[in-house]
Amino acid sequence: MEENLKPDEMMVNRLAPSVYRIAYNYFGCREDAEDIMQDVIIKMLTSDKEFESEEHIKSWTIRCTVNECHSLYRNPFRRKRVYPDGDNAWKDDAWWDNAAGRQEDVFISEAEADHEAELVRDALSRLHPRYRIALYLYYYEEYSVREIAGMLGKRESTVQTWLARGRRQMADIIEKEQ
Repeated sequence: MEENLKPDEMMVNRLAPSVYRIAYNYFGCREDAEDIMQDVIIKMLTSDKEFESEEHIKSWTIRCTVNECHSLYRNPFRRKRVYPDGDNAWKDDAWWDNAAGRQEDVFISEAEADHEAELVRDALSRLHPRYRIALYLYYYEEYSVREIAGMLGKRESTVQTWLARGRRQMADIIEKEQ
């Protein structure tokens, strides 16, 4: 039997980038992602909850992140915010290269790969947040449908539907753009 764990500073440092990426993927805005990350880290460090394993902590952290994103999304004050710089940080995340299927391939020029990554970024940013989160957890974090369902508190069939709809909508968006 494993002893109960509590998140420590080292674990927070390992999980913080995932929290940020999930929140950023949800909103597409650095400020909101940073706020969510801060709130989740505070919850991690102040929680009295004891965990069975590091994987349990990571799962709880992702669930907490998604819940915080939902809360902020529903917040009426958030809808009144204006970001004058047109926050375009989506372009800075290395994930987009992977999401576009970019590989070091001699048959694809750097410009073509960048264009494909940009198309994927744009298509993903247009999806409903639930589809973005499901696609992110599945493709970037490499969680199984079962694990994602557990984290989000949804049935596996719901997650499969979100993944299928997200892929289909992305394909439609990319097809229209080309």
